[in-house]
Formats: sequence, C-alpha cells, structure tokens
Amino acid sequence: MKKIVFILFLAAFYTGISCSPVFYSYVKEGKEVYYGIPGYKEELVKLEKVNADKFTGINPYFGKDNKNVYYQGSVIKGSDPETFQFLGGVGTLIGATGYSKDKRNVYYLGDIISGADSPSFVLLDKVEGYGKDNKNVYFMGKKLEYADSVSFKTIGNDYTSDKNGIYYQTEKIAGADPAEYILEGHYLLSNESVFYGKEKTDYDRNTFKVMEEFYDGDTCGSSYIYAMVKDKNGVYLKDEKIKGIDPETFKSAGAGLYEDKNYYYSGIERLNIVKKDSKIYKLDSSAQNILKDNNNIYLLGNKTENLKEKYKIDPKSFDLYAVVDGLNIFKDKNNFYVNDWLYLRKTDITPVKKSLVYIDKEMIILKSNNKIAVIDRFGTEYSDIKGVDTGTYAFARGSSYMDELAGTGDYGAFIDKNNIYKRNPFDKHFTTVSKKISPQEFENLKKYIITDEFEEKRAESLKAVETE
Repeated sequence: MKKIVFILFLAAFYTGISCSPVFYSYVKEGKEVYYGIPGYKEELVKLEKVNADKFTGINPYFGKDNKNVYYQGSVIKGSDPETFQFLGGVGTLIGATGYSKDKRNVYYLGDIISGADSPSFVLLDKVEGYGKDNKNVYFMGKKLEYADSVSFKTIGNDYTSDKNGIYYQTEKIAGADPAEYILEGHYLLSNESVFYGKEKTDYDRNTFKVMEEFYDGDTCGSSYIYAMVKDKNGVYLKDEKIKGIDPETFKSAGAGLYEDKNYYYSGIERLNIVKKDSKIYKLDSSAQNILKDNNNIYLLGNKTENLKEKYKIDPKSFDLYAVVDGLNIFKDKNNFYVNDWLYLRKTDITPVKKSLVYIDKEMIILKSNNKIAVIDRFGTEYSDIKGVDTGTYAFARGSSYMDELAGTGDYGAFIDKNNIYKRNPFDKHFTTVSKKISPQEFENLKKYIITDEFEEKRAESLKAVETE
C-alpha cells in the first residue's frame, strides 16, 4: 500500500462571485509528488524531475527538492534550491506569495525578473507588491521606470514616494511634496493640501482629521470603502457635509459613538440628549453602547432604539449590574435586563434586597419571590422554587461534597435545611432529589457556599466595563 502524505500548506483559489476558495497543496505519494486539490486525484499535476525523498513544502505556493524549486507545481527555470529564499510581498487568503530570490536571480511568482540584482534586492513593507534593488524599483514584478531606487520608499495605503514626488498606485500626485507629508488614514496631507488618492480635495489641511474608516468585509477579508472626516468647516461622510454638527467640538466618544458640545451621535444619527445630563456605558464585551440621561435610554447599534419607550424602563434607576461571559446585566427599580451582542432583553425578575443568588464568569442566578432566573450566554431559564426555605437556601456549583451527595457536578444545586434541589443540565430547571439531608450535612454543605462573596464577585465583574 502506498503512503500518501499531504504537505500542510494550502493555497486558496477563488470560485464564483462569493468567497468560496478551493485549496491546493503539494501531495507526496510514494516516489512521486503532485500539486492540486487533495482528494481529487484526477486534478493533481505530477511534478517533473522531482526527488520525493528530498522534497519539502516552503509555503502554499512554493516547494523544492535538492535540484529544483517549484511554483504551483511547475519548475522555476534557473532556480537554485540551496540558496532560494522566499520573500513575500503579496497577501492571499491563507498566506503570502510574491517575490523570492536565490544567488542568481530575483523572481516574482514563478518568473525571473530580468535585470534584477539578487544580492541587493529587498522587499518593501507597508504597501503590497513593491521591492527594489540597487538600481530599480519593482511593482508586482514590473520595473517602474520613473522611480529612484535610492530614495524610494512606501508610505502606506497605496502611497509611495521618492526624491522626485509622491505617488498613488504608481501615478504621481500633482502638488504633493515628498519632503513634507503626513498619512491620515487613506488621505495624504502635504504642501498645505489634502489629497485623496491622486486627487486634491477642498479640505483644510491644518484642521483635517479622519474620524472613522468604514470597511466592506466578507469571509475573504475586508476592503476600505469610505471615511468620516472633519475640518474647521464641517464633518463629512463620503465627502458630503453633515448638517448641524459643530466641527470644533466633534469627537469620538468610543465604539461608534460621537459627541459635540450639544449632542451625542450614533454614527451620524443625532440623539436628542444633552451631554451634561447624560451617562455613557462603554461596553467592551459588546459592539453596542447604552446611553442615558434622566429622561431617556438609548441602545446604539445598527439601529438606535429608545429603551424607555420599548421596555418602560426607569432611566433614573437604570444602571449596570454585572458582566457575565460577554453578557451585560442591567437593572432598574422594576426589573433586571440582559444585554447580549444584539438585543436588550427584559427578565421576569424584580429586584429585591437579596436578588443575587450566585455569580461566576459564565453564569448568574437572580431571584425574586419564588422565581429564579439562570442566565448565561445560551439564554435565560426560569425555575419555580416554591417550597424552598428561603431563609436557609443557597446555591452551590462544582462542589465535590454536593456531587457526592446528589451527583450534581458542575451543574449546581440549591440546598435548604431540608432538601437538595438538583439542576437539570439540559433546561436549567431545578428538581428535588430523593435524598433528604440531615442538619449536620446541611452545615457541612454551607462550608462550600460562601454567599457573602457573591457581591464581591459581582463588583469584580464590573471591572471589565468602562463607564463615564
């Protein structure tokens, strides 16, 4: 039986309009090496003149043995495997390709760059596709006739420069000064002007600032589409001025929230809340903000909602209560609320003096009257705890002694002076176990349940959240 070895470098090629990559790799089978899609033998291409025993994969695109270097399964003519170096310079879905060199030549993908000097050739960072030697500059393997190798450098976001000028995607920017410039996001500030790509804009250079950049992404990655910017004359989105914003005081308030001297804004949507009367919650476990003053509460996400109107929340008493496994637990005088990554949900638990039963990094249990709520990232489940002696009950989780008595394990259980109430791991409800407990057993169990620490743990959980 032949031994088949898959070299663990995969090259992605795209099919169709959406991101549906097909992965290629080098495959060893006995004394042969193939390149193609593992599992589809009819698609595999046999490597020529290969020494399988000496063959190694360099990355998803390159491999070599003791005689040749291969690019996507084909021999790179003239290559020297002993001195071959992969340099990179072009990113793909799962790795880099681009430039490489050996003692004789410089290569782009699998082709020799004619005239390139291997000893002096270096890869340039910040902008993909650029390299240079002691005489020339290259972009995607092609020599740039205009570029001065000694002074040429990459700036970022497709901008480059040399002693003669600044360039955007290899085109010279008229009016830009290579001796004086600042890169501000995808804009270039130079010679008292602001440039976007190779075009000069009307923005004021001295007060110009990029506030936020927006990207269009999918499973293949993301690409820049536009920005929110400002100068002394206004705030702009897609280069269109936004009415009503004070540009001098307009600034970021964190996580997609902005403010000027008068208002808060979710993106460019004005919220009718005066700053001096408001309080911000910057929830680092969520992509959203909750903003309140004495009259309103707003949930800021893809769409702004007034939570006071939706849930009849009392703004004056509404506050952050705890943070559990990415969930933000809030409460007002009437209810507890759970804010996950998308929504704020109202619970059926009314705050009482001792509502907190249990809390750890993954779960919180709250109670009011004869109802409890078990809340974790999978949702909220309620249990009716009628019959429990509320003067003596407590909750235990992960107690070896409790597990010994009732087999509760990490799922947890309530105890009171008479019974053990075991948690069902599938629906979070609690049922009375058949075993009664003695007064001595109850005292022993209480040693594992230190309820006084719950409030300390709740306070500790709030350190994960910045508030102002």
